[in-house]
Amino acid sequence: MHERPEQCHNCDTPLQGDFCHVCGQEAVLESPTFREFLHEYLHHYVALEGKLWRTLRTLLLSPGKLTMEFMRGRRQRYVKPLALYITFSFLFFLLLSLGGPSQSISAPSPAAEGKASVQIAPPHAAGALPDEPVQLVLPDGRQAELSSGTLLGVFKQAFGKLSYLIFALLPLYTFWLWLFYRKRALPPGTHLVFAFHYHAFFFLALLPGQLAAHWFPALAWGEQWTLLVWWLYLGFALHHVYAGRFWPQLLRASVLMLLHGCAVVLAFAALMLLFGMQVVDQAASTSPRPTHTQQP
Repeated sequence: MHERPEQCHNCDTPLQGDFCHVCGQEAVLESPTFREFLHEYLHHYVALEGKLWRTLRTLLLSPGKLTMEFMRGRRQRYVKPLALYITFSFLFFLLLSLGGPSQSISAPSPAAEGKASVQIAPPHAAGALPDEPVQLVLPDGRQAELSSGTLLGVFKQAFGKLSYLIFALLPLYTFWLWLFYRKRALPPGTHLVFAFHYHAFFFLALLPGQLAAHWFPALAWGEQWTLLVWWLYLGFALHHVYAGRFWPQLLRASVLMLLHGCAVVLAFAALMLLFGMQVVDQAASTSPRPTHTQQP
């Protein structure tokens, strides 16, 4: 396995270097051992000739440069936009679901782009809430009784779909970028690539604060600072990608964050309403219909 063959093991193409020029597979394959798997992961995915670290450094220190590099065709040296977005969103929501030593989750809500906070109690803490039932009467005469724990469950169920919700709203974010800069002579895919890169930074900026809130409370900073970082970063990124003076781009960044934040909040509220209606209907189906008796 460690000797260089004359032909590619994958497509039988004659080899002329370390990689097959047809399918891209390595000429020399590693043995299927744990050590070789670990070496392959560290070498090809973490080191990768600096691809991951180069991407992170560019994303953090040069707002908008990744989008410009991608549109210029320099794509092999950086992590792809979609993969970058999925990686950091997955890490954030994974950390959010795991919680910290206190077994509670507290973080700026990505749904409101920093405009609201969420406090999610663990499942076993639901009983600690004041469990005052809420009586509802449906139009068809059925009654439903909902407790505070049930309402919290509806919220947590909707919050569990938040990552999918934000991803589903990316085309709307792209549309707003196109609406703001439709007079620019830019390729159509520029707005989508920019949206992936900015949202990747969005989740990346949440990770240190989430870690500090759980494991290093003394180092935790206020949510307003995270919102300020998002705002300034978006302004600089718009300035570098779409050109123009900085202050008008910063104003556009404010409007863009407000529009997208409202859209995510409204979509999240609609999702909660949908799940809430399902819970109410289920609770009403188990409750007996009221019987009306005539008084003499």
